[in-house]
Amino acid sequence: MQHDFIDKYSNRDSLVHRIDPRVKVLCVLAFVVLATTAMNISSLIVSLVILGILLAIARVPLTWGFSRALIVIPFAGAFALVKAFTVPGTVIASWGGFAVTTQGLIIALTLILRSYACVLSIVLLTSTTPFSTLLASLERLRVPPLITSMLSFTYRYIFVFVDGAERLERAKTSRCIERAAYRQRLKASARTIGTVFIRAYERGERIYRSMLARGFEGSINTLDSMHIRKHDVASGLGFFLTAVAVTMAFR
Repeated sequence: MQHDFIDKYSNRDSLVHRIDPRVKVLCVLAFVVLATTAMNISSLIVSLVILGILLAIARVPLTWGFSRALIVIPFAGAFALVKAFTVPGTVIASWGGFAVTTQGLIIALTLILRSYACVLSIVLLTSTTPFSTLLASLERLRVPPLITSMLSFTYRYIFVFVDGAERLERAKTSRCIERAAYRQRLKASARTIGTVFIRAYERGERIYRSMLARGFEGSINTLDSMHIRKHDVASGLGFFLTAVAVTMAFR
């Protein structure tokens, strides 16, 4: 089983890694709020540069970090495409009854950059904080334990379920099911999906019973001790003030 974990580089040591995770979570939340309200493309580009610098300080490969954030482009691009054709303004191109305007393109690009900057900040957070520590920090910030538990189990076992699905797919391929008729291949795919869900349900029941037997009470306990120090506060304030200054400078 080989999967790419979202906290792949979280065990490295750097200035960003050593900041208290609660401070990093609050900084990312503040950055997301500022990025979603930014109306200027220049401020968003400067924000991306700042995030790139932080990734470099954290010794996270820039190509890896920026490519991970590309996952949001198809979703944001769909909404941006609608904006490009529906916002009134100066027409620069038209096809049939559809017209692209300058104002529409600016809004579309702004929407894409907003989404990309928000996701890149989350990539920075998860790549500099172990996932278990991140969840513990969320609990310290009064996030309901039910949500953190669901996130923890989803992240921990999604790879197990994917690996099980891959094994079933290999078993189906080894039986040369691809050479069968379309109806038979459809039935085989339906059986595979059903088997994955049944195994997931049964595994979840076994895991839950074993957790209850070990004294699970709804929250995840870790041995990590968290203490907000002066340099954590200084780093958080510095990042927040920089983000505010960039946003205000290009309004």
